[in-house]
Amino acid sequence: MSGHYSLNMIKAPILKRTLVSGFSPVVAREVGHSNLLEVVARGSLLQLFVNHSLVGQVQDSTYTQGYLGVCVGTYDDPSAGNTLADFRDAKVWSLT
Repeated sequence: MSGHYSLNMIKAPILKRTLVSGFSPVVAREVGHSNLLEVVARGSLLQLFVNHSLVGQVQDSTYTQGYLGVCVGTYDDPSAGNTLADFRDAKVWSLT
């Protein structure tokens, strides 16, 4: 398990482009541990936080509205088998 993260722009059904990605030690990788994911959009500035730590940011003004989705996978070895994740308590709100 690698601690990899990415923020992608998708125009269904294809990946349009990866906006920001990398590896971070703040990403909990052990089985049974949780990660808190936050995306903050202020104008064209998109910031990605994992466990309250800023891990990446990008300027992009392609869309002014859209949908939010999350996914999980095996980055290091796609043939490693199944990946299990539990997503809960998703919230979206407007910043003023």
